[in-house]
Amino acid sequence: MEYNLTILGSSSATPTENRHHSSFVLQFGNHKFMIDCGEGTQNRCLEYDINFQKLEIIFITHLHGDHILGLFGLINTMNLYSRKKKLIIYSIKGINKLLQAHFEVSEIQLRFELEVVELEHHESVIIENEHLRVSTYPVKHRIPCLAYKFEELNVERKLNIDRCTEFDVPIAEYNAIKNGSDFITSEGIAIENHILTFDPHPPHIYVHITDTLYFDEVLGFAQNADLIYHEATFLHVLVERAKETFHSTAKQAAQLAFRANAGKLVIGHFSSRYKDLTPHLLEAHEEFKNSYLAIEGVTISLR
Repeated sequence: MEYNLTILGSSSATPTENRHHSSFVLQFGNHKFMIDCGEGTQNRCLEYDINFQKLEIIFITHLHGDHILGLFGLINTMNLYSRKKKLIIYSIKGINKLLQAHFEVSEIQLRFELEVVELEHHESVIIENEHLRVSTYPVKHRIPCLAYKFEELNVERKLNIDRCTEFDVPIAEYNAIKNGSDFITSEGIAIENHILTFDPHPPHIYVHITDTLYFDEVLGFAQNADLIYHEATFLHVLVERAKETFHSTAKQAAQLAFRANAGKLVIGHFSSRYKDLTPHLLEAHEEFKNSYLAIEGVTISLR
């Protein structure tokens, strides 16, 4: 299974010639999610050969235009392409009013089920099942904004096929063994699970933090993530401007990744004032070596 993040848009409030508004596709095992949907998102999907009809859920961090104005067009195109699969949108409160106004004024009749889940501006678990937990954390922006965390749960053990063959384990028993069961032979002998399997990989964790002041309280939420995306709108020489606009610097993003014991950091949401992003990367590297720029079209593995 794949665990990776594809960058579709990495600019902040205004786009540039080669950077577009925020949007990301997260492949998390068997799930394909989108995080934010800025203007031009469906064009980026076409450019990078991403099938947006396979998206299960779109997570919206907040309701500033550079994070949501592509949503209306994307839903419309899904509808025109005769989407049948249900689409779920999780967002801070207010998105439903915007969508309903669009559908009403445009007289759009959706041919697929759209479920909109509006979230409060506080920490909560919004999805939890056998294999996945998604939670939110309130960050500090000019309007309510949420960070999202995606955690893999109950990772299956890996079969030791040689040992399974040695003990004549039927294929029909493989799933139960991967889930931790022992095997009972026809003679009634119990073959312990650890003999038939290898330890699973550690659970994957991805944390997405955008449009926020740097603040220490979010550290616990981001702790031990394999990959953190954190906004880095400004270089640290403009840290006061970052505070005024409720944004962060590349230095601050990297400090958070270091203190959170993250595996990797991706920085983005760059101000349009910056043509060359090399200084952002150098500034981040001073604090956290495993830092990367959010370059559009690039896919970054969680590990």
